[in-house]
Amino acid sequence: MNLWQRLFGTKNEKRGVPLSQITKDIGVELGLVDAPTRSGVSVSEQTALGISALWAGIRTISQDVGSLEPILYREGSNRTREVADDHPVHVLLTEEPNPEMTRPVLFETLQAHALLYGGAFCEIERNGAGTPVALWPIHPRNVQIMRNPSGPLTYLVTANGQQVELQPEDILHVPGLSPDGTVGYRLLTVARETLGFAIATQRYGSSFYGNAARPGGVLSTAGQLNETARENLRRSWQQLHQGTENVGKVAILEEGLQFTPFTMTNEQNQYKDVLNWFVYEIARFLLIPPSKLMSLEKATWGNLETLNQDYLTTTLRPWLEKWETEFERKLLTPTERRTHYVEYDVTTLLRADASSRATFYGTAINTGWMTVNEVRARENLPPIDGGDIIRGNRE
Repeated sequence: MNLWQRLFGTKNEKRGVPLSQITKDIGVELGLVDAPTRSGVSVSEQTALGISALWAGIRTISQDVGSLEPILYREGSNRTREVADDHPVHVLLTEEPNPEMTRPVLFETLQAHALLYGGAFCEIERNGAGTPVALWPIHPRNVQIMRNPSGPLTYLVTANGQQVELQPEDILHVPGLSPDGTVGYRLLTVARETLGFAIATQRYGSSFYGNAARPGGVLSTAGQLNETARENLRRSWQQLHQGTENVGKVAILEEGLQFTPFTMTNEQNQYKDVLNWFVYEIARFLLIPPSKLMSLEKATWGNLETLNQDYLTTTLRPWLEKWETEFERKLLTPTERRTHYVEYDVTTLLRADASSRATFYGTAINTGWMTVNEVRARENLPPIDGGDIIRGNRE
């Protein structure tokens, strides 16, 4: 019986949470209240993800983690290993984690939770024998981590006003950077001033271009206009030149009117620079190369492979190791952990172009540390007769 069945069953334990215990700071920390900023705007999940650089960063990391396969290996003799594809945990991690989601969808969702909320939570549903049979994501807003007087952690999960207590062995929990190793820092809290500044800048730009009634200059006349003439001129000017679709249109002048062009102020000219600056700010918070946020000023075809390697090492590897160890700790028995381990296959992320792969494979075959069939397997090609012979100098 999984969490949701227990929530709506007859044996649910109901626990009330006194509203008097929830302060404004706690509400902000838990994501229940939008975080105020000095820029005058509130930062929520919806407003923050409207910043394109943050959306791109969260999406890129989450989709990449979701696309990589966590493979369960079984260790053999003489340092050999094989895929434990007959183990139920391997099927759970690589095929269908639950009846409603595919593997990429589940782990993409969980990784996005970890990045935004400082932690990812996933209930482990087990059968009568204790074997994991399904993984169910839980939104971090619905989880409260508690410590029992005896010492162990417990997880209070809330849904529809009810709370259910889950034990640590029944929940996958991957925290982000954390002051205590349990509760991770929430990005929406730590970065709220930067995010608030970005949101305010976007709103300023939208208002500026949406409301500016200027074709790039001002009108002046030596004479005087009566009230009707001024009103007609104002109305026609707004109709012809207000809004982004009319910016820069040529004005037709009559009755001695003169047009004086003007340039934007230095502050307005720096608007684009500020938007670019936010890309690098978001990149620092997420520890992701700016090229992954579509900022390609310093990216070239020559260094793209190096940038991908840096992205794997700096950005993805710490998260992948957290997931690997949590899978082993919660999904395998102590006995199984002696002979089994989980490792992500990252070869597809570092896949080079055809010419580079051909050179690499040729060296690997000729030096004897790969066979032809091993190379063909990496390229999703069937084995051939004689392809398991080790070539090259093996001395």
